[in-house]
Amino acid sequence: MATLNAREEWFREYQDYNRDDGRQMIGLEGFQRLCDALKCDMAGLEPMVLSWKLGADELGTVELETWDSKIREMGVADNAALKKAIDTTVAKFKTDFASYRSFYRKMFDYLKTTPNQKLVPVE
Repeated sequence: MATLNAREEWFREYQDYNRDDGRQMIGLEGFQRLCDALKCDMAGLEPMVLSWKLGADELGTVELETWDSKIREMGVADNAALKKAIDTTVAKFKTDFASYRSFYRKMFDYLKTTPNQKLVPVE
């Protein structure tokens, strides 16, 4: 498993430095670079699974502290291992309904536009 310094360096490869609030964060541009490096199609399921696995509060964003915690939790040390973890999670959805349900609920929360919203409009 990677050390804190290695995980932080990995995070910095995708960090967005142009933030006005000074937060250490991978934002949408950095997340897209990460997905490109992982060969995850942005129109597919993998970027959503990645957001969920990284504990993102907003789809496609993650702060350094959360990144560190979730990367350690997954036990991955590089992009290849992270991609494998995503693929394993997607495959697991077919047999682990509780895991899929947790993912589905988080996706619904990402897509809601108001706090009490019960449905996500189809576009």
